[in-house]
Parts: sequence; structure tokens; C-alpha cells
Amino acid sequence: MKRSLGAVLIVCLGLTICGLSAAEAQSSQILRGEYTQQRTLKGLAKPFHSAGRFVLAGDRGLIWQALSPFAATTILTDAGITQKMANTSPLKISAAQAPFLQNFRHVLRASLSGQFDLLSGQFHVDKTVGDDGIWRAVLTPGDAVALPITRLEITGRSGDVQSILLVRANGDRDLIQLAKHERHGGPLSPDEAALLAASGG
Repeated sequence: MKRSLGAVLIVCLGLTICGLSAAEAQSSQILRGEYTQQRTLKGLAKPFHSAGRFVLAGDRGLIWQALSPFAATTILTDAGITQKMANTSPLKISAAQAPFLQNFRHVLRASLSGQFDLLSGQFHVDKTVGDDGIWRAVLTPGDAVALPITRLEITGRSGDVQSILLVRANGDRDLIQLAKHERHGGPLSPDEAALLAASGG
């Protein structure tokens, strides 16, 4: 649970830092897409692969839905995190129960404003743009960041995040590829709206 939630938080941070403008994030703008994830764990010879889709619903929250190798849905809102799996009761962690989540929400809001200087106290941000239009942002957390990561690399083109590489303090790595981005002004589907509402979004 902790590993999967960490990956969801990092994806949400990456999307909001580099994928949505402040105006989009503060409105009803919705970003949908698909993802593939390769997780390399220290001590294991073969990486773990998963795939699914996501919905980033402006300031309401993020729905991260794994479809393979097994189904699981994680919802992140200001109220906290909810994870649902088949034939099990939903697991909920409130923002008050998770200090790392409260810190993340602060970073997230700074990111949504598009003001990288607000992150300078927590992350060293190095963003470059190549001649081919592909940009790359490397985020190195400071001591005050309560997330177990040593480096975060995000690449994309224009306003779309294409890949996110997460390097953890224990040597584990997550490579997440994002595709089929769709932006529109809404509305959410009834199922999406219900998931966010049930999780406080």
C-alpha cells in the first residue's frame, strides 16, 4: 500500500508541476490519460510491470486506476487517500493521519500556482528544454521533504508529461510512462464524480 500510494503522489506532483497551468488546475479542467509503470526493486532480478489509466480533475483530486496485472483504484483528494480493491473494504488514510501527505499537499499547491520559487525551500529544481522541444525537469528533495525519494526526473513536450522516473532512498526505481492525454472542461463521468465525492473531493 505504501509503495503504490507513494507512486501516485509522485505522479500527481509531476503532472501538476509540468502538465497543468495554474488556470487549468484552479478550474474544472480535467486531464485524462493512460500509464504504464515499471518498478525495479532492489534484490529482484525482474521488474514489476503494471498499466492503467488516470483522471486528474482540477482541484478536486486524482483517480489512479490500475487495470493490470490486477485491478485497484486509488483516489487522492484534500481529505486524504482512499484505495479500493476487488472484494475488499476500502482503505482510507486521512490527511491528518499522514504527515507526508500534508507536506505533499503544500508542495502540490505551490506547484499548481506555477511558482517554482515556492519549491526552492524543499526541492532543487533544474528544468531544461532541448532543441527538439522536449523538456526535462530534475527535482532533488531537501531535508524538509517528508517523501522517501532521492531524485525525480520528469520529461515531456509542451504541456504534456511523458515520463516520470522516481528513485527511492533504498535504491528502488519507478519508471512511469504517460500517454493519450486528453484535456477538456468536463464534466466528470458519474462514476468518476462518485469516487471523488466519496473520498472528500
